[in-house]
Amino acid sequence: MKQHYITAVSELILQGMDITDVFEKLSKTLKESGHIALHSQILRGVLSKIEQAQKSTRTSIVVAEEADVQKLQQTITTSLQKIGGSLENAIIIRDKTIGGGYIATHNGVSIDASYKGTLVQLYRNITA
Repeated sequence: MKQHYITAVSELILQGMDITDVFEKLSKTLKESGHIALHSQILRGVLSKIEQAQKSTRTSIVVAEEADVQKLQQTITTSLQKIGGSLENAIIIRDKTIGGGYIATHNGVSIDASYKGTLVQLYRNITA
């Protein structure tokens, strides 16, 4: 049962469905079916599965909005070329929490050009 949830949630996220929506629907489904005790185990499994997908030869682009891929196409393409990936076969993942920009990943190597990543790095530099 747990593995079915993990597979379904992972696939939805990797297909580009909004992460917030996916997890809200998962919580609702778990409550309705009486499987809420599996919640943390499912989340760990999903995280593991997505990490495995990102470390594979697949290329992924994380953006706040799907329209950002078009707006930032040239910059994303340049970043992917640096790490050996290409935009043509990339998986687009929406994650509103990055605020803007993108995170490009290929073969486990990432280039974080997101607003969130920039702000976190700025914070670390200031407080270090």
